[in-house]
Amino acid sequence: KPFEDLNLLKDIITKAASKVILPREPKEKRSFLRLGLALEVEYMLDGRLKKAVSRNISLGGIKLLMDEELAAGTRLDLTVKNTNHNKACLVKSEVVWVQASDEKEGHFDAGLKFIEMNINELSGLISSQ
Repeated sequence: KPFEDLNLLKDIITKAASKVILPREPKEKRSFLRLGLALEVEYMLDGRLKKAVSRNISLGGIKLLMDEELAAGTRLDLTVKNTNHNKACLVKSEVVWVQASDEKEGHFDAGLKFIEMNINELSGLISSQ
């Protein structure tokens, strides 16, 4: 019998296993399902009306394609419109992250979390798509 001493076998397996590095699975922090919807979004910044397009949206936040880089922590009042422009929802939000867009040169992807909203209006707008 090659391994009569089971403690020796256990030590060999433990040492070998300690050298294996397994990739960590990213923990999903989101509480809501994200939907890939392209919705028109308007917001005011420095007294100017600006427009952006959503890349995905949930009841917790929105990913926008924007033509300017905003700082994390910037608060925005968004008007999110459905594609038919017959429904709109006002949402208070905060920029969580921003990065250069892979999709469109000179533009930025931004993740915003919703701070205040009418959940019935927003869910109605999302479901109307």
